[in-house]
Amino acid sequence: MTGHIFPHLGWFGKHPAFGDFVSHGMSGVMQSAFESWLVPSLSHIRQYVGDDWQPVYDAMQPIRFWIGPSVLDTPWPVRGVICPSRDKVGRRFPLTLVDQGGASQSPPVLDHDQTFYAAAEQMAGAALGIVPDSLGALIPAAGGHPAAAQDPEPAFYWAVNPEPDPTALLKAAGPVDHVRAVSHRSYWWSAGVPGVRATAFMGAAGMPGPDALAWMITGVGAPEPQPGHVADPVAESAIQDTEQQETDLVTGDEDT
Repeated sequence: MTGHIFPHLGWFGKHPAFGDFVSHGMSGVMQSAFESWLVPSLSHIRQYVGDDWQPVYDAMQPIRFWIGPSVLDTPWPVRGVICPSRDKVGRRFPLTLVDQGGASQSPPVLDHDQTFYAAAEQMAGAALGIVPDSLGALIPAAGGHPAAAQDPEPAFYWAVNPEPDPTALLKAAGPVDHVRAVSHRSYWWSAGVPGVRATAFMGAAGMPGPDALAWMITGVGAPEPQPGHVADPVAESAIQDTEQQETDLVTGDEDT
């Protein structure tokens, strides 16, 4: 089952059994792209949170993501989970699992299936509790090679329908067009914890900036607009303090 769900899985980050950064099954290009975004973003968040960094980080919920192929210049979408972790001496840095080619072409706003993400979170959680004999044994499903490059999507597409009314044709074209349009976007979300943390979601043009990632990690404060990173901040109604006991669905609107 895991081989089917995780055909091209790799991971990198920190693990309690090791004293520094470790990785397995990740392409060098992919790992470099993630590190160049995640390392400075976390540094910014540590400064923003200050002395509360450790408890805030430890309360972080795993963050699920789907990244369009144009964001990291890959021929396929990338998906995965970012889970809180630390190294042998307690230095905090996430363990990130990345599916390097098995992702659905449809973004999570169209394909709502959470099977992969829930399984990846469970696998990461289990990995953090063991002392492996080798890096390859830490997450047994990891180590697959990145998926082979695919032919680029044509610049345009077309469709016909023998029915004179265009309504059905336009309706059918909507999801196809959406898949193509989100090539430059990424989506980030986390499952909620009843009575503790609401379910959270955000979409970004490209990778999210540090303030947006801080919102996902801390659960408080709306991300500020960041040209080249995210569009409008979430609606005011979506801002919730972590101490609130509300479990209402939190939504945010974006202009695309």
